Amino acid sequence: MKILLTGGSGFIGGYVVKALHKQGHDVRCLLRSTSDTTRISDFPFEKTIGDVLQAESVDDAMESCDVCIHLALSAAWDQMRTEAQIQKLLETSETGTKNILEAAKRRGARVVYASSIAAINCSVTSDRIFSEDSEPEPLAATLAYSRLKREGEALVQKYASEGLAVVIVNPAEVYGPLDTALVTAGNLKQIILDWPTTIPSTGGTSIVHVEDVAHAIAAACTKGTPGQRYILGGPNLSIRELARITLRLAGPKQANKWVLPIPSKLLQMVVNALAALRLPTPIEPGVLDFAVLYWYMDSSKAERDLGFQIRSTEEILKPTIDWLRESKHIP
Repeated sequence: MKILLTGGSGFIGGYVVKALHKQGHDVRCLLRSTSDTTRISDFPFEKTIGDVLQAESVDDAMESCDVCIHLALSAAWDQMRTEAQIQKLLETSETGTKNILEAAKRRGARVVYASSIAAINCSVTSDRIFSEDSEPEPLAATLAYSRLKREGEALVQKYASEGLAVVIVNPAEVYGPLDTALVTAGNLKQIILDWPTTIPSTGGTSIVHVEDVAHAIAAACTKGTPGQRYILGGPNLSIRELARITLRLAGPKQANKWVLPIPSKLLQMVVNALAALRLPTPIEPGVLDFAVLYWYMDSSKAERDLGFQIRSTEEILKPTIDWLRESKHIP
């Protein structure tokens, strides 16, 4: 099959290119002229220059493609501090996603849309595990990143209801080597370098290896039910568990380091006050609001329908820690 991929030069995208190549697909990447393709340079792919925000370039890129995998959506946490910033991101996301869906509709292509567990649900307590069918709660809707992902999914579901073949995947917190922007690897770096390791007293998430996410996304090109979403998660860990395991895997010098939980409400008050005064904050306020909640997920549907496989916590984190060390991010 010929598959169009947006976001192919990114962290997850690079692994998706590899997975698609391994399965024998022809890959076409829609890239900006400034995109760094270093991470996919070892694999054959067709490069087409354009932008998901330009409908004509998306339609041209979709020509003769059987499937489009839509990964492209970059949104830094510091771009989601104000309502005006959030609205701009929502509009940008809607435009890009609509261009993809319209082009796929015209070309008769299937779409694999990458969302996030942020669109699923969360809890203030650790005793709940969510599935694709969990009823959404107002709590998640207060978080900018969740709003971004939920509204994207709502648009996708509208097209699905009109007959477009769209499968949604919802990756959890994705770890793996080559996270050059330190999107999640930065969490482990901070845990290892901080002394003491300070963490919020609450919060937890589901973690997953980037290779497993990539293989599931590739599988969704031919598997999975259109109109359905699939959680791509793994072990559910509290922040404290994540910190302790990371330190143990980092080596004997780190294994017994002191982990200091700070009351989440106090931490949020301090960080929000610093942000309001436009002073430097130890963590982005939006990240903290997200982190103090529990994002525990059940991935059994993806295991059943997509052949998704879940690694152990150690198998997910150790390669990332090794890469951080090899890249001189940690000693």
